[in-house]
Amino acid sequence: MVPLLSVREFARFLNTLSSTFCYYTSLVLPFVILGLLAYTNFNIKHPLVPVTTWVWILLLLIIALEFLSLLTGKILFERELANLAKRKLIPIRSMRGVDVVRRNVMKNSYSILVSLILISIAFVSYLGSILYDLIPLLFVAIGLALTVFGIILLIRRPKVPVIEIGGLLDFYTPVEFKVYIDNMFQDTLSSILDPLSYLKFDDWIDYVSNYLRVPPGIDKQTILERAVEKIFLMYLLHVEFPEKITKDVLYSEIAETLSNPHDIEKLKRPSIPGLYSPADIERFMRRFVSLAPEVSLAIERIFLTLRDNLTEFKTSELYFDVIAPESTRGLDGINILVFLFNNSDEYREKARPVKVHIIAPGFEPDRISLDVKLDPKGDFQIVSDRLEPYSKEGEDIVGKLAEILQIGDSIRLRLKPSSYGLKTITVLVEDKGTIITSRQLSIIVKRDLAGFFRKILGSGSMLSGVATLVLKLLF
Repeated sequence: MVPLLSVREFARFLNTLSSTFCYYTSLVLPFVILGLLAYTNFNIKHPLVPVTTWVWILLLLIIALEFLSLLTGKILFERELANLAKRKLIPIRSMRGVDVVRRNVMKNSYSILVSLILISIAFVSYLGSILYDLIPLLFVAIGLALTVFGIILLIRRPKVPVIEIGGLLDFYTPVEFKVYIDNMFQDTLSSILDPLSYLKFDDWIDYVSNYLRVPPGIDKQTILERAVEKIFLMYLLHVEFPEKITKDVLYSEIAETLSNPHDIEKLKRPSIPGLYSPADIERFMRRFVSLAPEVSLAIERIFLTLRDNLTEFKTSELYFDVIAPESTRGLDGINILVFLFNNSDEYREKARPVKVHIIAPGFEPDRISLDVKLDPKGDFQIVSDRLEPYSKEGEDIVGKLAEILQIGDSIRLRLKPSSYGLKTITVLVEDKGTIITSRQLSIIVKRDLAGFFRKILGSGSMLSGVATLVLKLLF
């Protein structure tokens, strides 16, 4: 257990160092070197030459650290993949998306290796220009440094170590999305997690299932789905409302799903090496807000509705909400979430059939109609006139929110804009041939100028670096 923990901490330290200090410093130092040399009029006898030399050494060390970070990530990725394949008895090539991740990881590793080689050659050229009074070598060094700047600017960097949940999302774009969402978190995670994280997520679910309380008359799979949903809901609420949903409240609510409340300690400190810990899940839920903003925002809105507009919620026969971004950059696509909760007493014991129409001119697809059978309301009710976020006794928002998510139904779609500008999306809900509620959203599709200039600047820097090198060698 200790070696694994040390590897995790080392990987996290390297990743943090590489993605912050090393990354920005490696982009600045080539121009610091260029500025110092220009200030000295490229005089290799100037008193500032020792300072320039130390800047070169620092740049070399930083890129070496970046290479070590990516190499460590690649080794950990391959090791985790092999362990999972062996434990689950499945061939690695059968895991969907693994080849894509591997290619992107290898591409990044080769890019940073090339950067390390080029900056080493640049440093040697710089030393050669000083020791042997060869000015052309100085310009070779400058050209190589600018080339390295361009390569580093284009390299993808994982925001978290690959052994954490979602560690490979920077190298993988999910291609499958569930349209109908029955379990808000589990069905969403399957469409946003990278292959390695999702397989480890399955391991975590299997581990949790061993400690759940299974009441008579309810199958274990249903209990497992409800427990996992509640666990992730509590972590999300803890992240969003830490003052109301404290760690004690978090663990107390999770313990209620277990056959033995004391088993919460086994979830806090898993006995299986490499299994996701509470700290891993909490870190991921902080990223979840940006990875699936439509889901987290829908949950937050229900929370606020129960807190501020409880009477309206209780008297409404259908809770309906549509979540979509106010603006987006580029034409990659947006996610839209339609959440429906059947609150009608007429449909307590039977499903409620409705039809959802989505009209989105300027997007692909531009018109969608879906027949949805909303889950029966069952015995759900709210007696209180006011709900506290959390209460040890009686009704509270946390408990009712979990029930609403369990009963509610969601439609999650990805729409691809066909052009830039202001777009309008209209969502209609039809019940028995009548439109009973609707929502219209305006979305601004902007050009991704930041990404465009990043690519242009990176490519331009590489070309200028190569041009500087070639021209000085030829002339």
